[in-house]
Amino acid sequence: MFFLTSANVDAAYAALLAETVAKQPLILGVYGMTMLVQFLLSTRKNRSLGWILPALSVVMSILNGWPSALPPESAGFLWQLLQNLLLYNVPTIPLVALYFACRWLIQKKNTVEKMNIQDL
Repeated sequence: MFFLTSANVDAAYAALLAETVAKQPLILGVYGMTMLVQFLLSTRKNRSLGWILPALSVVMSILNGWPSALPPESAGFLWQLLQNLLLYNVPTIPLVALYFACRWLIQKKNTVEKMNIQDL
């Protein structure tokens, strides 16, 4: 069995690993703040505000996912474009899920309020 110890780990890999571990709280903080902003936008009365971050995510995925390595006439261009769009749209999924969850909770709350008003 091979275990990672300081004796058999390359120094450059250890430095890269330490740098990556140091950046994780910052990355998680950015994701957390993004989800908080999405929650705040999704719970507003104006429904279209909740679509700002998912739309921005889709636009960024199109800009980042365009396969610049292949010419548009090549055979693998569409396959690589599809793979890149799927990969770069992974952050869009939680944003849309959070939007629909917030809208469902608001709809449920409004229904309960209407029932309470009718009971009076």
